[in-house]
Amino acid sequence: MSHASVHAGRKARPGGSAIALLTVKEIFDLVRDDLVLVEQELSRQSAAAYQPVGEITSYLLGGGGKRLRPALLLLTNAYAGSNRPGAIRLAAVVELLHSATLIHDDVIDSADTRRGRPSANSRWKNATSVSSTF
Repeated sequence: MSHASVHAGRKARPGGSAIALLTVKEIFDLVRDDLVLVEQELSRQSAAAYQPVGEITSYLLGGGGKRLRPALLLLTNAYAGSNRPGAIRLAAVVELLHSATLIHDDVIDSADTRRGRPSANSRWKNATSVSSTF
């Protein structure tokens, strides 16, 4: 994604500032190809993990989600004029950290479901699901 594409939907306002005129879909479209690479990195990380951790991680990531945090990181990276390969891995790390916080939330709240599926703690019990986040 180019630096220019991040600015594509902006119009100048009086006084020199700009307002964004992009929809959420258009914003995600700016990083769609990079988000595919993030998904691939997440799959690689899950497969490389210790078996119970990889199983829980794959289960959580398979539950979907908007991938808002990785998208914001990728947009920021592009806006800064950077196109570093490390941004894909960092976006995956951000998503993994977010998933870990969701596991902890589910344990604290004794949640039985997450995104319409059994939560990690209800499927693997609290100790196993929390230990997968370290």
